[in-house]
Amino acid sequence: GMLVERAVTDSWERQVVASFYAHALSGTIVEWARAGMPQDPEQAVEIIRRLFHGEYFWKSIPASDADSL
Repeated sequence: GMLVERAVTDSWERQVVASFYAHALSGTIVEWARAGMPQDPEQAVEIIRRLFHGEYFWKSIPASDADSL
């Protein structure tokens, strides 16, 4: 199979997706700040960038399973 990307056009779907990413990002930043910001900010931004681009998602799925998505 093949993963087909499509634009989020439904307003409720768009709201849920936006809310999810907003909470994920703000929650991560708050936890990082509460921990005293021990990691380099540039490293944190790079990890978040890679996460939002799906790099960690695709690495977590065995190649045999990814073909069926």
